[in-house]
Amino acid sequence: MLIGGTVVIGATILVIIKIFPGEGTGVQISDTTQDMSIVKIDIAPQATESPSTAPIDSMAKKDTNAPGESQIVITHPQYGFDPSDTKELVKNSDNVFVGTVLKKIGEKQLGEFSYPIFSVQVVSNIKGEAVGSVKIVQSDVGYRGGKTYISEGDVSTSGKMNSGDILLTIGATYVFSALYVKNDVQYGISAAPYDRALITTTSGLSGSQLGELALQNQRVKEFSRAATELGQSYKFQESFQ
Repeated sequence: MLIGGTVVIGATILVIIKIFPGEGTGVQISDTTQDMSIVKIDIAPQATESPSTAPIDSMAKKDTNAPGESQIVITHPQYGFDPSDTKELVKNSDNVFVGTVLKKIGEKQLGEFSYPIFSVQVVSNIKGEAVGSVKIVQSDVGYRGGKTYISEGDVSTSGKMNSGDILLTIGATYVFSALYVKNDVQYGISAAPYDRALITTTSGLSGSQLGELALQNQRVKEFSRAATELGQSYKFQESFQ
């Protein structure tokens, strides 16, 4: 997760609101969406005053897309800034770049949790100087004890709770606003849906073709404008080959 400009991944920030049965809890659950594995949570103010790190077992759903995973739990991440503010997000990110997902290369173990790692080919930079093939840890999806922990931002973006629908798509090209973890020589994304946006799922496109699509993408435009206002932008339009 993004905390004060630093990637912090682990149980301490996977904040789960524990659901207690009975009246007066301030939490109501209703599963009313057809053909979608969505659990709607209405949390009254008093329910957020004493969060617990215990899993919400009553919210768990079967995950049929990820072998070895049995249940999915929605998490409620907290950030040191407002990630929905694009300018703040870019300011607190080390690099903003367009990249094509090549493959999943494993998982990063941090404490009791593991997080998927992807190899991504950098296409062009908006902020920073990412080059070549880089590693991105998608830390809004974590695995522990046979359960998959998914950020509420992922659910609202995808409309589904299966981690297979939420993980980065192999062959697809995205724009990322990411933090760089120097010790691990990798990037981290954790503030879905704000710190990434899909540009195209079509693979095998040339740099110029990707450039044309990227320049039409609304999120790319927003990131570029924010980086320019911060004085941190690069010659994005001229960087596709």
